[in-house]
Amino acid sequence: MGDRLQLWMTFPRRRRAALVARAMLQLFLPFTLAILLALLVDGPEQQQGREFVRVDLLFFTYSTGAALAGAIVGCWLPATRNVWSAILVGVVAFLPWSVGIDLAIDHGYAHWTTAHTAMSAIFTLLFGPALGYGFFAASKLKGGPKRSTHIAPTLPNDR
Repeated sequence: MGDRLQLWMTFPRRRRAALVARAMLQLFLPFTLAILLALLVDGPEQQQGREFVRVDLLFFTYSTGAALAGAIVGCWLPATRNVWSAILVGVVAFLPWSVGIDLAIDHGYAHWTTAHTAMSAIFTLLFGPALGYGFFAASKLKGGPKRSTHIAPTLPNDR
């Protein structure tokens, strides 16, 4: 992954954005498919505890948010070489994704409350730095598996 990110950093910004957006969509495809399955099985609006979830809107905002987060990271991929700028890029990239998810929860699309804002902020500050740091750590990886050099011990009779 590290060599691929190093290569992508040399590409023009639009191409980097498209490549990382596609990678994020592929990475989060299992979750998107689980949301689609919930939509097909239980319908577009479901109650989870005391909250309502618009699963059709969640399906759209989740997949769009993943692609948008990837595009934002892709645009600023060279900034992920530094840990602190990578964390900032992750926070900025995760914010629209988090807001999109909150739109689908508890009628956020119709009546946005301070609770939605608080949840978006909390999730952005929890997962955004992890997203950015993940790209920072991946950019430092070298290609191929890590192998340690193993020196077999020799016994006196093995000569």
